[in-house]
Amino acid sequence: MLGLCYQGNVGTVWVVWTRIAINIEGLSRYGSTVEVSVVFLDTLTHVFE
Repeated sequence: MLGLCYQGNVGTVWVVWTRIAINIEGLSRYGSTVEVSVVFLDTLTHVFE
């Protein structure tokens, strides 16, 4: 759901990042990975604005 907040390429990166994280870390660590991803993408969004 959070991925929908991002537009264009950033949204695509979020989806890919999340899928990779799920595959590597497993569902047990999904929550922490999402938090890191959101902070990372928030930073990118501000950089490109």
